[in-house]
Amino acid sequence: MSEKELSYILKVLEEGSFSKAAEKLYISQPSLSEYIKRTEKRIGTPLLNRQANTVSLTEAGKIFVESERNIARLRENTQRQINDLIHLDSGQVTIGSSVFRCKQLLTRIIPIFKERYPKVDVLIEEDVTENLVSYAEQGITDFSIVLLPTNIKSLISDWLFDEKIVVAVSKNHYFIQNNILPVSFTRPFPPVDFSLFKNDNFISMKSGIELKKYFSNLCQKYGFSPKVVLETKSHEIAKSLARVGLGITIIPEGYAEGEISSNQALCYYNLEKGIEPRHVGLVYSSKKTLSHAATAFKDILVSETQRNAIMP
Repeated sequence: MSEKELSYILKVLEEGSFSKAAEKLYISQPSLSEYIKRTEKRIGTPLLNRQANTVSLTEAGKIFVESERNIARLRENTQRQINDLIHLDSGQVTIGSSVFRCKQLLTRIIPIFKERYPKVDVLIEEDVTENLVSYAEQGITDFSIVLLPTNIKSLISDWLFDEKIVVAVSKNHYFIQNNILPVSFTRPFPPVDFSLFKNDNFISMKSGIELKKYFSNLCQKYGFSPKVVLETKSHEIAKSLARVGLGITIIPEGYAEGEISSNQALCYYNLEKGIEPRHVGLVYSSKKTLSHAATAFKDILVSETQRNAIMP
């Protein structure tokens, strides 16, 4: 039964006659009668008791009218929920991110998003890049913030920014104490020949973390096998150990932020020109349409990073 059919039957019941209902509906009485007869024929049983001075629902009519009212309410509720999603009055977005990206990016982006869309929930799946890529591919996350490229054809990639890797060295290191390297606490960090450290101890990321691969390739490029005294999953731990002189480490340039103080114990150096930065971006499945909430979050993230409002 269409909404029109239901409204016609209800109007006949309200007015108590076909003629009065037809007048209120601005149609002829024969047209209204014929319309309702076609409805009854389609359903297979009379819906109205037609008596001399009144009209009432048959038992079948009561069932169908109540059912159609429920369907109308369900249709209205469905449309309202869809409109809520379209206008971001509800919904959820799930983002895959490393702990580092959460700290450097999402802690700044989420407040902007929540201010605009306070009724949309934001969930974060924290993991290493390899797993985050898998989450995006499987649709577990709406999108993941990872290093590009992923070389997975089923994923769409959006570049966000390039990220430099810096060398973190204790200020008590021999090279600094003997003026072979300058003291370097603030940006722009001076470049350094990474091969200078070929005889030093290193603190490295553990396998499965992209910076481990970067470190291994870097050492190979400079022609030496590093002496790794400790491996960790945490950039913060690597920094802390480098700070006390246990070894040298490499970290994303964003991790050098917040270190500047009178108690600075680490010096930072850029790698020489010719060493490619890492490319950071978003990946999401080509097989899954992004929700309005995910699209809105993605647009804010891309806009804020690429206009240099956020520099990791």
